[in-house]
Amino acid sequence: MTSENSDRKEPFSLDYVYRILLWLGITSAVAVLLHFHVDKKLIAVMTLTLGLVTKAFAGLGAVVSLIPMVGPLIVKVLTLPFFWIVNGLGYFVSVIAIRKGYTIRDGSLPRTDVSTAGRYPYRLYSGTPVTDSLEFR
Repeated sequence: MTSENSDRKEPFSLDYVYRILLWLGITSAVAVLLHFHVDKKLIAVMTLTLGLVTKAFAGLGAVVSLIPMVGPLIVKVLTLPFFWIVNGLGYFVSVIAIRKGYTIRDGSLPRTDVSTAGRYPYRLYSGTPVTDSLEFR
């Protein structure tokens, strides 16, 4: 039983050296900035930006998930609120768009526009036929 990684010559720990060194660098940079009394909001923005650009958060999640039994649970617990926030933002953006009258098609048509692409005209996305003012030939 061989795996794809069995023919590699480098040890397992070398795969994660970059991630560990990156987090040590970020941690030491934060410590130095705190020592020189730099604004904490600026440090947080710089850390988030650097972490997202270098994929440090994904690397940290990969290293934490290597802990047997507990690691994957820790990663799930830490990432679940992010997906809740994204889901909630999508919900509120949808509510605002519906209140303003935008449709799904291109984001600029009001709700009452009529689609005549098919055999029978329908109000967009409402499913009700339009028969009050249109003539059929």
